[in-house]
Amino acid sequence: MRHSATALRGGTLALAATLLFALPGVAQGPPMAQQFPPEVQAMLDELDETQDRLEELQGRALAGSEALQAEQSRIQELVESTLRIVEPEYEALVTRFGELQQEAASAQQAEDMAAFQNVMNEAQTIQMRLQTAQVQAFERDDVDAAVSTYRERLVDEMTKLDPEAPQLMDRMEELVERLEDIMG
Repeated sequence: MRHSATALRGGTLALAATLLFALPGVAQGPPMAQQFPPEVQAMLDELDETQDRLEELQGRALAGSEALQAEQSRIQELVESTLRIVEPEYEALVTRFGELQQEAASAQQAEDMAAFQNVMNEAQTIQMRLQTAQVQAFERDDVDAAVSTYRERLVDEMTKLDPEAPQLMDRMEELVERLEDIMG
């Protein structure tokens, strides 16, 4: 399951990430098998389906607009440069996080639970630092304004392709909020 979290002022975490871009390896950890109560699993499944539809719409909207593609690239550069400012070790943390994903998979395959737990602890610490940096980057006025403008343009293009896009985004936001309340 991919339930990433990128904080934007005035926006929902996962919705913002979905509508913008995925920062490489930041919000996704090593895959973990976990059982959830049926009602939670149903919400997670619906969230995945909704996210998939929105990602497909986003892809189509971007493919049909060179201006949106250019704006997305500009915002990615702005966010990444801002992340390097608010977290000077950003590049090294992202690299290490990727290494930890591989180490976790190896430890899990070798059934070395102690090594797996150590890797997961380090990954969680790095993930928290990267998420804090993301929050700080998106709270900056220049980033917030650029993202808001881009998001409006992207949503407009997505709505032209599918008039249900705003309702899908609202539903995704509702599911994320409910899941955050349930899962802490």
